[in-house]
Amino acid sequence: HSGAAGISIKKENFEIFKEKFSEIINKDFNIKKIESKIEVDGFLEIEEINKKLWNDIQLLEPFGASNSAPIFCIKNVYLKDYKILKDIHLKLIIQSGLKTCSIMFFNKPEWIFLLNENKNKLISVIAKVVENNWKEESKIELIGIDIKF
Repeated sequence: HSGAAGISIKKENFEIFKEKFSEIINKDFNIKKIESKIEVDGFLEIEEINKKLWNDIQLLEPFGASNSAPIFCIKNVYLKDYKILKDIHLKLIIQSGLKTCSIMFFNKPEWIFLLNENKNKLISVIAKVVENNWKEESKIELIGIDIKF
């Protein structure tokens, strides 16, 4: 597809390629300058995360390569608590005013230290809104993409 990239290289040339490639990257690329930028489609307050929002999002379907599901930023919320699930997933409880909300981050065990340091502090999160249907119950939830501590 048009978003894919790659190269073909003979097995006997791989080590030479790897050395030269590493040399160029280390010389011309300053890792300290990397800053992740994620484009968001809008900003949400915790109070807005509800069934009406989910129904509005569904009007934008179908989602795919040329029509991604919307990504939202929830700014300046308190990290009230978190749980580690299956040693690698994180379930955060965020709060704004009296309203709380949970947000799931999958495969982010490296964030545990940062979560400990930032408990009860203001953070901003980037997430997708999803509907979770389980045991005949429907809940509107957040699937986390990133956190700004």
